Amino acid sequence: MENKKNAGFTWLCHHDVLLEWCYDYKGRVRFIWAYKPPNEVPIRLQWFQFVKGKLPVEVIKARRASEKAVKAQDKAWVVYDKEACVEALESCNKAMESYNKAVAAYRTALKKHKPAIEKLHAEECSGCPWNGKKLVFEKG
Repeated sequence: MENKKNAGFTWLCHHDVLLEWCYDYKGRVRFIWAYKPPNEVPIRLQWFQFVKGKLPVEVIKARRASEKAVKAQDKAWVVYDKEACVEALESCNKAMESYNKAVAAYRTALKKHKPAIEKLHAEECSGCPWNGKKLVFEKG
């Protein structure tokens, strides 16, 4: 049966980010096939996978808060596009401030829980050529 999941926390959506939220897994796979160097494709696809275990609650909550902040920011800009008034622009600025705070909190949570995240990755992806900063594509 085909995996119907297409969004969620993933390992190595990008070669230099261990853990991130992927909005379109299937689209990312297509992009890797189409645009990444052929020698990298098998390694990228092997290790680009959904997180199976439990991530720290703080990381999950912070990511959700940043997602809500993005949606609020988008709504504020829609209003501004329609009304183009000072009040709408102020709402956009407030929404952007909230978004920046939410992203900072998410980054802080990732940093704070880095050891637990790396431990979970090691458990789920034994043998992964992640060197702590990026996927390693070539030996040597």
